[in-house]
Amino acid sequence: MPSLFSRRIALLAPTALLALGGLGTSFLAHASPASDALQRLQGETWVNRSFALSDLGIGDTVLLNGFDSRQEFYLPVPRGLALAEASIDFSGRYHKAEGGSTSMLLTVNGRPVQARRIEAAEGDASQSLKVDTGVARSANFVRLGVQWSNNVARRVCELERSTGNVLAISPETRFNYRFNSGALTSLADAWATLPARPVLLVASRNLSKTSYDSAWRLGVALEQANRRVQIQAFPVAGDIVDTSGWQVPAGLAALPAFAGLASGNARYELKNEAEVGALLVLGATAASGDVLVADAALRQQIAKALEALAVQFAGDADAARA
Repeated sequence: MPSLFSRRIALLAPTALLALGGLGTSFLAHASPASDALQRLQGETWVNRSFALSDLGIGDTVLLNGFDSRQEFYLPVPRGLALAEASIDFSGRYHKAEGGSTSMLLTVNGRPVQARRIEAAEGDASQSLKVDTGVARSANFVRLGVQWSNNVARRVCELERSTGNVLAISPETRFNYRFNSGALTSLADAWATLPARPVLLVASRNLSKTSYDSAWRLGVALEQANRRVQIQAFPVAGDIVDTSGWQVPAGLAALPAFAGLASGNARYELKNEAEVGALLVLGATAASGDVLVADAALRQQIAKALEALAVQFAGDADAARA
């Protein structure tokens, strides 16, 4: 889970400005398990991204059923940013009603990565494809190519026609990658790395006119950028958060504010301000969002949550300073 300090974009409404960066300060030299854990959280700058064809607006199954059918998909990536652990989970099924030779070829950026001869009448065509990483790309997309070829015994006057051999490409075909947020150099780059369904965080369900206007404008801009925005209020005691898949560092798990979040319960009810502060330190989207309207009200809530958490570090001078 990337930390709050490494991957946030903040909007300070008309009362301030749109700015990159986090809300924390540098941690001092570590000398305790808790301060060690806090320093590691600060140093975590890797961000995971995953989106399906359906997130790009391709909601229906794509069918290939000609003698030589080809389809290319352009998967957006940040221009000039090196990717890590990039892969494509190609998802599809084939149905073969006619005889002859049938094959499927998958390419990434024009390079063949998977070739398969189709023999059975029906089956799963899904494949996991690796994408070259480590090199900054001049283009802002990765190109997935699919070629479906049929050499059936019977052709009518050699005219192109549909065959009974069909490849069905699922809209759940998925592209996954990681990137180092420390390599971002501009707001435009950061905007391009937002997830398909970003969380727009606001101070509460009751906003000032100025903050409401900022949230509305941001929501429109995100929708126009083909993002399906989710507007969420900053969490308070009594709210329920989803902790599925969370990993709380061992150096923090013993503290009361983190113990509940590390309990293993998929849905956890926040009990106090200190637990909200723990969400912030862990970089949970529920408390920090992907884009936030950082007005005075939100800043005050963040400060209160972190101050409540700091009380629990009273016996650990290094962690308290952090």
